Amino acid sequence: VMERPAVAGEPLRDADMRYIADYAENLAFRGMVAMECERDPDYREMQRILCKSDFLYFINVFCWTYDPRIDDEARRVCPFVTYEFQDDLATWIIWLIRNKDDGLMEKSRDQGLTWLFIAIVVWMLIFYERTSAMLISQIEDDVDNRTVKSLFGKARLILSNLPPWMRAGWIERQQGVDTQMLINFPDTNSTLHGSMPRGTAARGARFAVL
Repeated sequence: VMERPAVAGEPLRDADMRYIADYAENLAFRGMVAMECERDPDYREMQRILCKSDFLYFINVFCWTYDPRIDDEARRVCPFVTYEFQDDLATWIIWLIRNKDDGLMEKSRDQGLTWLFIAIVVWMLIFYERTSAMLISQIEDDVDNRTVKSLFGKARLILSNLPPWMRAGWIERQQGVDTQMLINFPDTNSTLHGSMPRGTAARGARFAVL
């Protein structure tokens, strides 16, 4: 990662402090892992164990995200490589979920929080059995309009870029597996639900994460 530190006394609004990610080393490692997984079933199983036990390994080796600001449309789907503050945040979110506690995060735009949270939810559902999660937003299109702008759209982009053996039986648009506001994972019996914040949201059900 390249950066230019601010000069002392320089107005922050005028500072050019944008991070320029260099994915070359990450992509090379991802390619090596993908080839070994195709060649060796034992290596593939080892990768499954690594991903299940370490979310940060999973996201930095297997997850992709989408950046509409990239000029080259073909490169807008790019490797999800976390920054250090995202590592800390993800660890805290998973700690909250494990301890069945609530958390509040204040954020600015373009911090990757939504993508990070969706990646955590996908990780839970594909690796842990009988897990359920619910995603809520103000309007239905923001929850699931089948584009990457929606919460479910982000989940589907992450899932579709995973190798098929890591998708826990998910197949996009398959009946009983991927429908509007509902995704089932047959291999783990886990479920992703969608809702809007009405009085009946999440009523009559138990969710590992909301």
